[in-house]
Order: sequence, then structure tokens, then C-alpha cells
Amino acid sequence: MIPLIYSQQDEASLSIGNFIKESYSVGDSGVINGKYGDFILMGIRERHLYIDAETIVSGIAGSEKIEGIVFLSRHSSSASISSMTVHATGNISDAKLGGKPKTLSVAMPDLMTETLRNMHANNKRKEIQVTYESTHHGPYCPNPCFYLEIGTTAREWTDKEILGTVVSSLLSSEKNGYGNFVGVGGGHYAPKFTGYVLGEKINIGHIIPKYHGNAITREILEQSIEKTPGFKGMVMDFKGCNSDMRTLVRQLSSEIGCELIEI
Repeated sequence: MIPLIYSQQDEASLSIGNFIKESYSVGDSGVINGKYGDFILMGIRERHLYIDAETIVSGIAGSEKIEGIVFLSRHSSSASISSMTVHATGNISDAKLGGKPKTLSVAMPDLMTETLRNMHANNKRKEIQVTYESTHHGPYCPNPCFYLEIGTTAREWTDKEILGTVVSSLLSSEKNGYGNFVGVGGGHYAPKFTGYVLGEKINIGHIIPKYHGNAITREILEQSIEKTPGFKGMVMDFKGCNSDMRTLVRQLSSEIGCELIEI
């Protein structure tokens, strides 16, 4: 079971939820039937950032196993860039927007990366950016999860073509059996990692960006590894890391014997 959670306090999120109801014949129960049987649509009143994800999900799971959670959301950008993005959740340093300080959620690299690939393949609007974002904000979630976002104005949130691309890309995604990796380096947006997975058979979950500086510790990297199901290795943006980050990543990968890809 994979709950798709939309918030009534988030215009884009509500728009995505309504689009799923209208386009996929979802009844009041919120259950998507047929070939989308693994997905359950769930609306909440509060914003995603501050919810107790574990409690909310346990209320609908019953005896079924929660394979992961997808938060349907708006994307905010001061530059008002039209975009479709995905990212893992958690706080590398302070908890300014929900979650817990210096605590990452469990990533969901396979479904997240397949959704990204599908959005890139299905996107017919070249002005719309399709990209990973680095790991940031709440809520804290012990289940595998990721954010799926549309940015950044009502023009995009209500555009049926964009909504259709995002939703169909998610619902057609399946586990691919590729290795799951942690990305290290770069900025908030991650075009280098995005471009890499489009041409390679790997998945990336958590992305730890350079701008967190001294907050990028061995403990945070170890946590990103621990919270990446099926972890196989790390992908390092060489130019997007300072020398301390490069040294830390190389030492850690050598010690634990994981694969290290430098791009």
C-alpha cells in the first residue's frame, strides 16, 4: 500500500488530489482501483510539513503493509520557475520547516527516481524544469517516502497537462531493481544527479548538498546510508563538493566497502 497524501491547506496539493479523483474514478473512499491498486489517496487538513506521518498512516493501514508514502505538494521558488520536482525529506541541520533537527526520514529511491524519469520522458513543455531537489524539510517519516511537487504558481497548479504528466508519471512507476544510492554535493536543485540517473540504471534517494557546510558530518552521511533501503553506494558531485566533503565521502565509502561514483 502506498498512500498519496494531499493537503487541503496547499493549493497545488489539493489540485493534484482533485485531479486524481476526477481522472481515475476515485470514489469517496479514496481508493484507486484496478492497476493502481497499490495506491490510496488520502486528504488531510493540515500542511504536510508538520504532520505526524506515522500516526496518520497507521490509521488507514490496518493489517496492510505500508510500502511507502508520497506527499503531493506545491513547490515554492522565489524565481517562479515552472517545475516538476521530487525529493526525500529530513533535516540536515535545524528543523525550520517541520521534522526533527539533524534527522532524516527513510528515503524511497526506486519509486521516486522512476517518477522523475517518467516525468522527464512525458514532459512536453520545454519551459518546465524536471529535477531532483536535495533532501530538506519535514515531516519526519519512519516509512519510505518522498515529495512530489508542482511549482511555482497557480498557473502550473491548475494546468491539466502538467497535472496529467505528474500524476500519470507517478502511477505508472514501478520498482526497477536498480541499486539505490545517496547523492552528495551540488546545490539545492540537483540537475547533475538528475541528468546522471536519466542515462544510468541507478536510483538516488537522499541528496546531501554542499551549502549545509559544517552540518555535513560523518553522522549525517551514515544516517543517509542507514535510511536508504537497499543501499548500494554513493554518487558524489565532484565539483559540487569542497575538499573536506570529498575526503569524508571517500573515507566512509572505503571503510564500509560501498560503491563510490564520482561525476
